Amino acid sequence: MKKAKLQKRPEDINAKLASKKGPISQFIAHNYRHFNAAALLDSAKGYEDHLKLGGKMLVTLAGAMSTAELGLTLAEMIRADK
Repeated sequence: MKKAKLQKRPEDINAKLASKKGPISQFIAHNYRHFNAAALLDSAKGYEDHLKLGGKMLVTLAGAMSTAELGLTLAEMIRADK
């Protein structure tokens, strides 16, 4: 009889990746594992890959967010030309 190959769970893979990163990545990997919450982790990984390939992020603001001093949050990214 053939042994079934154990597949790693996505949350285990994400936890392993996050263990090499900072506390926010670790928090997201642990707490944002399923359904719509997992989309945050997927998009963060995609953004990281995009930056590694030399890509940049376009941020658009509308409504209240344009006056919510979101630039304070994005300032580091803006200064790093990302």
